[in-house]
Amino acid sequence: STAREFAQQGTHVALIDIDEPAAQKVADELNAQGARALVVKCDVTDDDSVSATLATVAAEFGGLDIVFNNAGIMDNFESIADVSNETWEKVFKINLDGPFKAVRGVIKESIRQQKGNIINICLLGIVSSLKYDHMESDSKKPCKKTIGFPSP
Repeated sequence: STAREFAQQGTHVALIDIDEPAAQKVADELNAQGARALVVKCDVTDDDSVSATLATVAAEFGGLDIVFNNAGIMDNFESIADVSNETWEKVFKINLDGPFKAVRGVIKESIRQQKGNIINICLLGIVSSLKYDHMESDSKKPCKKTIGFPSP
C-alpha cells in the first residue's frame, strides 16, 4: 500500500479512515517495523470531522507535508436505471465531496506552512470502460489532478 511505501521512505504516516480498526491494523504493522504511524478516524463527508482530523495530524507531526487523498467507494454495480438516490448520493458525497473537503482544508495548512503537496487518487474505473462503474467513474473524474505547492 501507499502508506507502507511512504513509511519505508521515512515519512511519518497518518492513516485516516472511517474504518478505524482496519487502519489500526496497518498502523500496528508499520509501527512494529520502526515507522511512526498514527490512526485518525474521519468521515470525509463531514466538514467538522475533516477539519478536526487535519488539525490532529498537523499537531502530531508538526505540519502536513504530503497528503495522499484516496477516499472512495464504488456503487453496487447496478445499471443506472436501478440505482437508488441514496446510493447515488452516498457515492458522490464520499468520492467527490470528500476529496474537495480534504483539499480545501489541506490548502489552508499548506498556505500557512508555505509548502505542501496534495496527491489525489482516482479509482481504476476512471481509466477503464467497465459496464457498471458509471457512478464511481463519474464521481471521481474531478479529482484526476495532482496539486503541488513548491517548497520555499
